[in-house]
Amino acid sequence: KFKDGKKVAGAVECLVSRQTNLYKASPNYERLTVLHEKRTYKAKKEIILAGGAFNSPQLLMLSGIGDQYELEKNNIRPLINLPAVGKNLQDRYELGVVSDLNEEYEDLKNCTFDPTDDPCLDDYKKDPTNSLYGTNGVIIGNLYRSRFSKNKTEEDPDLFVFAVPGDFRGYYKGWSKDSFNPKRLTWAILKAKTSNTNGTVKLKSNNPTDTPEINFNNFTDNQEDLLAMVDGVNFAKSINSKSPLSELIKDDLVPGKANEREEDLKKYIAKEAWGHHASCTCPMGVDVRTSVTDYDFKVHNTHNLRIVDASVFPKIPGHFIVTPIYMIAEKAADVINRSS
Repeated sequence: KFKDGKKVAGAVECLVSRQTNLYKASPNYERLTVLHEKRTYKAKKEIILAGGAFNSPQLLMLSGIGDQYELEKNNIRPLINLPAVGKNLQDRYELGVVSDLNEEYEDLKNCTFDPTDDPCLDDYKKDPTNSLYGTNGVIIGNLYRSRFSKNKTEEDPDLFVFAVPGDFRGYYKGWSKDSFNPKRLTWAILKAKTSNTNGTVKLKSNNPTDTPEINFNNFTDNQEDLLAMVDGVNFAKSINSKSPLSELIKDDLVPGKANEREEDLKKYIAKEAWGHHASCTCPMGVDVRTSVTDYDFKVHNTHNLRIVDASVFPKIPGHFIVTPIYMIAEKAADVINRSS
């Protein structure tokens, strides 16, 4: 519907099955030959998208809101041309520097990380405040400024380098079991305030059960983020070799001796770095060519449609984005309450 020359969002259309998950991202996905139905849920007031950096732009594009050329390529009739939908995808970079130790951690000797039989979990249930499992697991953390930090002020370094017990090399199926190793130490190198804004979320098709095509285009803007990560790895390795830790470390496992040269280390980081704070694909702003929502979270040129999730950041904030997400959720709740 139209109102004041804008589209009015009035309902959400869904595919529903009681037998299985119909979205292909689910490990329980089955083909649409299973029994399912299409349902429409009408909105009494507004529709609020909170699908995150991947699914919010996907839902907009499936609804005809996005770059008209991308929509037409997927046989979707453009309703509102907003070229910024699905562009500007950003994340931080992270990498593990893993070492083998001469002996196990004393505090972990009784821990099994088995929920059915774990003395450390029993201790936590009895007294969470004074239990090992009542901590965040970080041994020590360092805020460190690389040579390539955009912000040279004392308060705003671009790297967070922190040590955790175990072998942590990123996220994959089964990573949590693999990471439990009481004779390993991992320095996690976290590069915040990244400069790359070249990531994209695009449609594979107009089928809502398809996952979107996600491409972070990591390290494609310039070499500064990559070189900052090199600084972070070298900083962690210097702590291992120049502090009392040197007496505890048996061997450096990753990046390892094969990646000691800077060029080799750069290739290793570019291949192995990960992130898990995807954001910025429906950014706030004024210009409809470069933004998707206004500062009240409303999708441009629409009525009754807002986005409230990590996709609305124009630039990825800080070292960790969880607190900024809480902040925008509180802000959005206040805006919505005042407008209702």
